[in-house]
Amino acid sequence: MPYKNLNSEERRESVKILYSNAISGITISTVVSFILVFAFDLSNQQISYEKNIWLSIMIILLAARAIDVVWFYKTKKDNPLFNADKYSKRFSTGCILTALSWCGYAL
Repeated sequence: MPYKNLNSEERRESVKILYSNAISGITISTVVSFILVFAFDLSNQQISYEKNIWLSIMIILLAARAIDVVWFYKTKKDNPLFNADKYSKRFSTGCILTALSWCGYAL
């Protein structure tokens, strides 16, 4: 069913489901990021420097997403009739930026 066909309550429920699974995804991304940077050969200083820059960007993105999750739960607690479209866009933006960062690792 397309998202635009959902009523407000169904949209809020879909956003709740997205955010309920966000912490595990952020945690896994953090662990794998550290493994990719520090588990392989670090003898080449240029590559090591580039990996550390990538890791810094990734950690900043994941921290921002984690803050967004905490903010969502606070808002949901304070206002059960929160704006689902706003949080859906924020969640999607965080996922897309994280995916772009993963793509950057290969470069």
